[in-house]
Amino acid sequence: MFTQDLSNDLVCAVDLGGTNLRAANIDCDGSIHERFRVATPDANNPSEIVSAIVSAVTECTNQAAKRGETVQAVSVVVPGSVHANTGVIVNAPNIPAIVDFDLGQALSAALDWPISLENDANAAAVGEMWRGAGRGCQTIICLTLGTGVGSGIILNGKLW
Repeated sequence: MFTQDLSNDLVCAVDLGGTNLRAANIDCDGSIHERFRVATPDANNPSEIVSAIVSAVTECTNQAAKRGETVQAVSVVVPGSVHANTGVIVNAPNIPAIVDFDLGQALSAALDWPISLENDANAAAVGEMWRGAGRGCQTIICLTLGTGVGSGIILNGKLW
């Protein structure tokens, strides 16, 4: 998790899906600013995935700069399991190129920003607790349906 104060800045949130790669700048209130979407590269090489994410983040950053705002960090969600201690993607059935790859480290090196990497369904569950249908609840199950199927569970206020 980030520890810096982002109250006056933006986080570039990236959703790496099996079909689409989406990015958007989000402020501390959860308001979405710039949006960017491209097809997820059909690649066997993780460097192509990294390049596509870097391009999306660069586009969002440039758009924010035109409005006089600054992106301070990048958060990336992936359709697979992320090892809690290493940040390495353990499985990603729809994007096999990133399995056993340290995507967070590669992006941090390419962008020179702190990177937060999380499973997409877990991030969706946290988002629903923060600003969505789960607001005010202590326990929710969030199901995600896209190219794949996922779930995020928050039990008694803690992500499982």
